[in-house]
Amino acid sequence: MICREAARAIGEREPRLARGALLEAVEHLIRAGNAGPGTGLAEIAEAAARPPGSGGTARASGDNPTARVDGPFEDGATSGTAVVEQQLRAFGTLVAEGWAAAVPEVRRAVGMLLAPDVPDDVVVRRHLTAATLSALLWDSGVERAVWRRVVRTARRSGARFPLVTGLYGAADAAARVGDVAAVRESLAEAERVCAEIGVRPRPDGLTESAEGAVAQALGRGDYRRARVLAGQVVAADVLGTHARMLPDLVEAAVRSGDPETAGTALARFTGLAEAAGTGWALGVLAWTRALVAGAGEAEPLYRRAVALLAEAGARADLARAHLLYGEWLRRRRRRRDARDELRRAASMFEAMGARGYAERAARELDAAEGAGGSLTPQELTIARLAAAGATNGEIAARLFLSANTVDHHLRKVFRKLDVTSRRRLPPV
Repeated sequence: MICREAARAIGEREPRLARGALLEAVEHLIRAGNAGPGTGLAEIAEAAARPPGSGGTARASGDNPTARVDGPFEDGATSGTAVVEQQLRAFGTLVAEGWAAAVPEVRRAVGMLLAPDVPDDVVVRRHLTAATLSALLWDSGVERAVWRRVVRTARRSGARFPLVTGLYGAADAAARVGDVAAVRESLAEAERVCAEIGVRPRPDGLTESAEGAVAQALGRGDYRRARVLAGQVVAADVLGTHARMLPDLVEAAVRSGDPETAGTALARFTGLAEAAGTGWALGVLAWTRALVAGAGEAEPLYRRAVALLAEAGARADLARAHLLYGEWLRRRRRRRDARDELRRAASMFEAMGARGYAERAARELDAAEGAGGSLTPQELTIARLAAAGATNGEIAARLFLSANTVDHHLRKVFRKLDVTSRRRLPPV
């Protein structure tokens, strides 16, 4: 890589410039999405572990990672050089020692970027590594605070490209906790800025990403495809930046009859979640463990997942916990309990616009309810609109649902009311 070679060439003469070039090499790896053979990952990590100008001597573990280093970013503020050094330390520890050892270093790197005295140009230039790694802390408050800082700073300094990066990062962080309003606000501003500077906007949210493709496959119940897609991403993810896909891989592997892959992914995710130690991480770990647990062990794990995720405010993963728990209950013929969980899941997914998962929850709820029975509040609303002559598309637009979801609910309404078309719907 050019940045790595530049760091090597100027290392002894200009150590600060060399360290900056080395961090830029790290950022290129992050932007690439993975670090396969030939990227010099091990060499970059080894260089990152050395103090500037050491000529190969590793940094002593007791050194202060926020120590002041004379440089152009000082003037009473947190040193830009110190920010670079801490981010390199965090990255080097992640590659050399694993996520559990890297968590404290990542927290320090994130904390330094959020310090009130960090100059704007340091935040704009040096945010990507700390912001990316912050997602693996499983702390939505910290992750979203980083992206808010980037967005505010970029707006204030007029840095348009970092502003777009920050807005998309903020949208992704909000999507992970199911904050639909924040996602839409960030994406709308990102699109405006892209139009102003003449660049193509990124596809909406996470829908075109690897995460989005896996979520769509899981929502359809296409577990074999989800296992293949998630497995490919995890296998190529040397940096661990896609570790959030490990629970998806566990579910897809369990549902497609691949217990070996499920066990390997669960073991890897267990280390990451326990190192993060947040209610969010441990809640997701609980439902991931429940997927492979025996009948007597699964229910307490699902209940733990629901409790932890509700307290953490992680709505997207909480909805997933309700869905998985409801599916588990239905397969044990506990239909009444299953309906409660599945209704919650369907309602939450619909509110978040997660159509694939919403339709999966609706299918499961349909199976749990069986034929006959009274209309749910949503079915009643859809039936009234359909009886008044509204098309599926018009109902979908009015209720913020997909046309497929409306069609699914209408079929349930027809069956419950024993009619065959909307023309035969009685006054509801």
